[in-house]
Amino acid sequence: MRGTPVPSTLFALGLAACAAPVREPAAADVAKPVEATWQVKRANAQPHVPEELDDVAGQLLQAATDALDLRRRVALENLSNTHTRAFKRRVPELDVQQLRDAVGRTFSAPVARGSRPVFAAGGMERTGLPLDLAIEGDGFLAVTTLDGSTAYTRDGRLHLDSSARLVTADGMILLPEITVPNDTLKVNVDADGTVSGTTVGTPDTETTFGRLVLHRFVAPERMQPLGPHWRMTDESGNPITGTPGSNGLGLLRQGFVERSNVQPEQELEELERLERERAALLGTMQETGCRMR
Repeated sequence: MRGTPVPSTLFALGLAACAAPVREPAAADVAKPVEATWQVKRANAQPHVPEELDDVAGQLLQAATDALDLRRRVALENLSNTHTRAFKRRVPELDVQQLRDAVGRTFSAPVARGSRPVFAAGGMERTGLPLDLAIEGDGFLAVTTLDGSTAYTRDGRLHLDSSARLVTADGMILLPEITVPNDTLKVNVDADGTVSGTTVGTPDTETTFGRLVLHRFVAPERMQPLGPHWRMTDESGNPITGTPGSNGLGLLRQGFVERSNVQPEQELEELERLERERAALLGTMQETGCRMR
């Protein structure tokens, strides 16, 4: 039975979904590949349409659907983290596959792979708390995770644990470990990472408690998410470590935290754009005798 030629509208939608512009300001996690939510099925009341769709038309339809689903999910994740401190906006990752029909014509179709973070800096929010730190520029703080491995974070909301060590908001121990004496009266964190303060025993003399270092990566967008933190991967490369202000690393700002770099207006515009593309895709499905099930 002869198949239906690939509709030009469907072909254009496939290309549009693949080449949709990603507007970056400069990942929950890295998304898994999206499974198709629609299946191609022949509708009944269109006798002028052959009973079978061309395989390429069906694959283009499914690919366009996958791409729209991924882009929508990423935009919603970004919106939900507008106020999550140090959250990094995600952008969808779409590859291209070549499809060939029965007569040898080649078509490009999108492949929904997942998402990746954009490590553009978020705005600085003043808190005035002495153990809140923001990184102004490139870099991550290193922490020890619950399983003893090392992760990296830009969430500088710190406090002291029961052993008077500097830890993150979720209890990860900062590396290198820095202990602040229990009788400390005031803590200062300099832009270069020096942590010092005065104590009850030496109220007129500032004592150095330790020094923070920062780490940056050649490809930070290839790091693996771990809640609000990140793990290095082969693709991200090994960390480049140094004191703040050296080796291309940023500086520390005491009494500030970094906001999310999500721009809500941008995500809302993307959702509106996706609704228009979805409507066009539904129209194409009706033209070709497809329906959702």
